[in-house]
Amino acid sequence: MNRRLKSTRKNNKSRLRLLTAFALPLLLFAGCGPDTVSRKGDAPATTTEPAKDTREETECTLLGDLRLKNEPFAQALWSGDNLFSGKACTRYKNGQIHTLTEYENGVKSGTWEVYLPDGTLQKTGSVKDGKEDGPYREYYETGILKYEYHYAAGAKTGVWKSWYEDGTPYTERNFENDKLHGKVLVYDEAGDLAKEYDYRRGALVNSRMHFEEQ
Repeated sequence: MNRRLKSTRKNNKSRLRLLTAFALPLLLFAGCGPDTVSRKGDAPATTTEPAKDTREETECTLLGDLRLKNEPFAQALWSGDNLFSGKACTRYKNGQIHTLTEYENGVKSGTWEVYLPDGTLQKTGSVKDGKEDGPYREYYETGILKYEYHYAAGAKTGVWKSWYEDGTPYTERNFENDKLHGKVLVYDEAGDLAKEYDYRRGALVNSRMHFEEQ
């Protein structure tokens, strides 16, 4: 009798945690993309970027030594009388790189990175023609991958994923042309599928609460 009561209480607590933990703004992203379903057992997400000392090894121009001027269609970064091309950076008081951004002819073009004071990579992405283009990644302080998103000319595209701090899959969304399209999956902390949504060109067409079926 006591075992059954304990089991019931445990299940109720688990369901309550799921209801609160997964009430995330998943519907804030409207997008399209092919249907993909990730499964429990996916390899834990880890960063391939170890903590590094950026005080000496990175050659860059301090952003404070450059000038930002308004151009006819956008702002541009200048070095003296020339549009700046190269890596611009900001630094912490300890000398470590804080932000590192590539520029070409005065505008952001290429990769950008954000580091923690100890030199650990925190965020990275890329820009093309002034718009986010390519993968965006953000990490926990432990180095575990937290978010992985994809852009094409500023629009959300492909599979967007997030992970818990221990590397367990958290969410997976599919985008096409900046709108949700296909599956949106939400996992619990044990890695089991808890919620499942189906989108078509940004519109929610179906949902299923797996944790309620347990």
